[in-house]
Order: sequence, then C-alpha cells, then structure tokens
Amino acid sequence: MAVIARCIRLSVNHARVGAPGAAGRRFASAAAAAKPTSVAEALDLVNQHPVFVFAKSYCPHCHKAIKELGDVTNNAGVVGTMQLDNAGKLGQEVQAEIKAQFNHSTVPAVFVLGKFVGGASDVTAGIGSGSLTKTLKAAPELAHVWRA
Repeated sequence: MAVIARCIRLSVNHARVGAPGAAGRRFASAAAAAKPTSVAEALDLVNQHPVFVFAKSYCPHCHKAIKELGDVTNNAGVVGTMQLDNAGKLGQEVQAEIKAQFNHSTVPAVFVLGKFVGGASDVTAGIGSGSLTKTLKAAPELAHVWRA
C-alpha cells in the first residue's frame, strides 16, 4: 500500500507536457503512455499526465467526462486515459484500489494535477462553476494550452 500511496500522492513539481520540470520530470503525451503491468504502474499514470481518467470503453459517463476535459483544455493532448475494461484483471485491481483509497467505486475516476477530482458529475460541476477550469488555467505546466 505504501508504494501505491506514493504513486497517487500529488506531485509538487509537475512539468509542461514534453518539457522537463524542476525535478527533470516529463509528462508523457496522452498518446504515448506505456501500457502498465501492475497496479502501481497504472496508478502512477496519474502523475504522468496533467489530467488522467480511469474509464471503461462502454461507459457514456466516461465519454462525457473525457470530452468535457478535452474541450476545456482545448484538446491539447493533456488528457490521458486507461480503459479498465480492456486491461483484464489489472483493470479490476486498479478499480478496487481506487475504491480503497478514494471511496470511489464507479468510472470515470478523474485526476487533475495528481489530485483525485471524482467522477463525471464532479467534472461537469467543476467546469460549470469554473473551479476546475480555474485550477487548470492556474497550473504553470499547462500554460501552453492557453496561449493563443
């Protein structure tokens, strides 16, 4: 559990996508994510993407959340996803760990800047109220998303 808690913990030094940060860390592009082979690797994806969604391919709430997050980030490729239903037993284990750590048993499970946000209704509410958009726009590692 300590390894998983370390993977989920909010990282202080996020970097702009594709650029090294203060700690020399890089965010992976949403398309370039390596396929995880363990729960710890899967949960570490949260720290490799400014926005990350654990989803299921057949879930309409997942599709809605991913679309809304893409829209609010100008579809700049900063939203990473893992389709739990396509990951076999690992997907089940990841979903069980998310439930254990965050008391969230459904998909999508959305993380922004390493912090658990919630599900689709939480994303919609955060965008609607402006709080989620404000958080994203305030993140230095996402400054390139907002440049005209």
